[in-house]
Amino acid sequence: MSAAQAQQILDARARRNWGPMRLAAVTGRHRATVWKVLKRHGVSRGRRGERQTFKRFEWGQPCALGHIDAYKAPKLPEPGHRTTGPRDQRDRVRGPGHAVVMAVQDDHSRIVYAELHSAESAANVSAGLARAAVWMRQQGCGPIEAVMSDNAEC
Repeated sequence: MSAAQAQQILDARARRNWGPMRLAAVTGRHRATVWKVLKRHGVSRGRRGERQTFKRFEWGQPCALGHIDAYKAPKLPEPGHRTTGPRDQRDRVRGPGHAVVMAVQDDHSRIVYAELHSAESAANVSAGLARAAVWMRQQGCGPIEAVMSDNAEC
């Protein structure tokens, strides 16, 4: 392989920080050939910290963006058998249900307001969000300008 052809692979690597498989498609060379050129020139490993492709949602002022989410937590009727000893099957309670934890987190300061509800409904979530906004104001944060959720049914 000529120096110009190797330089083409190195230039593509410097521009994109891609691995041999993706660089093979760009340069028209086989993946193994691309890897050998990268290894020979000491750039077979990618630059640290540049592989992360996720995007963080964080606004500059506290409480400007709130993240809202809810999850189900199982209800336990009593402590487990490790604490209370062995139990009969007839004393066992089946399916005690669950509680819904609804939480609003500020993306800047990371403070969290959480409530327990019996069901995840639009009424519970909207009322909880209103109470979270008031509570965050009391903690010294500015007003909530936007809310980000996972687009749940409620």
